[in-house]
Amino acid sequence: MPLIVVVCLGILWSIFWVVASGIVQEQAATARATAARSGLSLACASESWGGYPFRFEFICVAPVIEAKQSYRLEAGRLEAVAQAYYPWHVLVLLDGPTNVSSTKAGVLRIDHSRAIASFRFRDGPEPEFSLELPKVNIPDLFGASEVLLHTRPEPEGTHGVALSMSGIHHQREGRLSLDVDSATLLATLRRDLVLDIHDVDLRSQDVTWHGTGTMELDAGRRIAGVLHTSTNSLDGLLAILEPHIEMADQQRAAFKAVMGLLGQQAKADIIAKNGELYIGPFKIANLLPID
Repeated sequence: MPLIVVVCLGILWSIFWVVASGIVQEQAATARATAARSGLSLACASESWGGYPFRFEFICVAPVIEAKQSYRLEAGRLEAVAQAYYPWHVLVLLDGPTNVSSTKAGVLRIDHSRAIASFRFRDGPEPEFSLELPKVNIPDLFGASEVLLHTRPEPEGTHGVALSMSGIHHQREGRLSLDVDSATLLATLRRDLVLDIHDVDLRSQDVTWHGTGTMELDAGRRIAGVLHTSTNSLDGLLAILEPHIEMADQQRAAFKAVMGLLGQQAKADIIAKNGELYIGPFKIANLLPID
């Protein structure tokens, strides 16, 4: 009798899986067709479905994602997985390297270990989203041992954002590397795409830096906004930033003298406007458009 019950349950579950898998594949095909009509397409060198008996799995080899014929993403392999008994939580695995290109900026190569993205659908069409990106490196630009990103829908159409990174280095040609041990960000993204920054925290050895404020993109797609910042060691922070500040020697000396008057636990505003970046009244860099 127990064996008969197990066999019957197995047959019923198999029937359920086959029917549910067909529904999932049909909905996925509909979603891809809808996205393609709006300019977002996914193409694969080969693709397949599986996961029996407890999962629904979609495997795409050599995925190519294009957005409005302006942006293109290419990677080694994409896999989407959902539990058959809880299909509202989808995990997406992406094997690198990943090449991101645009008609304006050219090709950007991103080396990384397997990236894991989580989409959890709860009360509405917008999911809670998490991304784990380990051992990421953009040659001659940026690297981190780990990047973690979390977003969730909040009231009034806003989205909560939490970002943390560790082992960060920023490299520009002909300049010393800018190294940061860890960085965290807590913010809210409004409907009008203004980012309310509740707390940003950077740590490099014994130096800490905190900030709050707002950021957005101006009409020229350049970062604009104000951060109210503080540090526990002005000398330590200046030692880290000095090789990367775009100033003439005379301006650099004046900048250090004025900042020195603020004391070691200095507070200063960082202002981005009209494509220029300022610390207080001192311009330190030009800002390029984000394509």
